[in-house]
Amino acid sequence: MKKYLLIIICTFITSNSYAELKTLKITTGDWPPFCSENVNESIALKIISEAFALNGIKVEYVYLPWKRAYLTALNDNEYDASAIWRKTDERIYDFYFSDEVINVTTLFVYLKSRPFKWNNYNDLKGVKIGTTIGYSYGEDFDRYNSKKFLMTEETSSDKQNFMKLLHGRIRLFPVERKVGKYTLNKYFTHEQIEMINFDSKPVNVTPCYLIIPKRTGSKGMGIIRLFNHGLSKLKKSGRYKSLINEIQ
Repeated sequence: MKKYLLIIICTFITSNSYAELKTLKITTGDWPPFCSENVNESIALKIISEAFALNGIKVEYVYLPWKRAYLTALNDNEYDASAIWRKTDERIYDFYFSDEVINVTTLFVYLKSRPFKWNNYNDLKGVKIGTTIGYSYGEDFDRYNSKKFLMTEETSSDKQNFMKLLHGRIRLFPVERKVGKYTLNKYFTHEQIEMINFDSKPVNVTPCYLIIPKRTGSKGMGIIRLFNHGLSKLKKSGRYKSLINEIQ
């Protein structure tokens, strides 16, 4: 009985403490179709906006380079949160994390004319792999890469890595599935797209979250609770699944 009374009291305090909260400013970067200034290419931001809207809160997004988006949210009191981020020990130290906003799956792509299958990282030794500057491909890949076990070559964008793949300059390229398909559909011809295959074995599967700096204290925790409540409602209504499936 005491447990349920405490839950009721906490809910009452939270709803009253944030009753006047109308707008949140959230930093983010460019990673379509999950995050983009083009609302039709921004699945994750749509989910966040609609989850908050169910609690009567409007969201304003500020688009910055990813590193700056992170540091701005961490240090600048003008901003309330940042989206979307994987969990790391460093980030957990500085931020509160919401419930999972999206789950991202990274796969290798290769030319159909040069099929490739792998079971473990030993199979990747000596294989030329393209990577994109500033991207993480999961703890395992990053660890093997940092030890120089993998033969990787960085470039500035996923688009450039697809071009290198098509020209035979790399054998493999890890890319998030929806991001990869979005990039192909936007920049490449049907004939070029037909030359490329997505492997079925994930390089990495990672949940991503809305993060709120711990410097905000109880206010930040309250915002997280409100967001999680709205997100839960989105999922129960079927709207969440509809948003996720907007871009295959």
